[in-house]
Amino acid sequence: MTKLLKFLTALCFGFLCGFCIYFDLAMIFVREPSALFVFTTFFGGWALTTRWMVRGADKISTVVSRGFLLSAIAFFSLTPAVSIFAAKHVDVSGSGAETAGSLIGGGLAGGMGIALSLTLTFLSLVGFALVKLFARESGAGQAMMECPACAESIRVGAKKCRFCGEIVP
Repeated sequence: MTKLLKFLTALCFGFLCGFCIYFDLAMIFVREPSALFVFTTFFGGWALTTRWMVRGADKISTVVSRGFLLSAIAFFSLTPAVSIFAAKHVDVSGSGAETAGSLIGGGLAGGMGIALSLTLTFLSLVGFALVKLFARESGAGQAMMECPACAESIRVGAKKCRFCGEIVP
């Protein structure tokens, strides 16, 4: 069950990363993307990032933290892509008013895209930090043993039970 949950979690984060990879490349390099371009960048990015998140992950928290980190990278990479896209669509060949309108519109679109990309990057990094913090606090993945006196779970190598105070042999 946990294997399936890890895979589904990685699939969701991978979808987001694949979309950002496609979006980045389409905004920078392509005016009208073909079906092959969409398939290669979107599904290729989706598959590669999903595989990376699951590879060697022993816990779901590892997959989630990798997903947040990859999402932060993908969102941050949108910043220059939005700038380039906005600059490519500014038309300065018209009259003064048309040029001014194009510059203002391109600047607003670029600025809003950059603000959104940086906000999503920040939120992804916060998510990454929270997952790392809670995974460490919960002690997930640490070897546990049972206290001989009170039968509570304590860490292997503990000298004294934190529940009953009994010295552990």
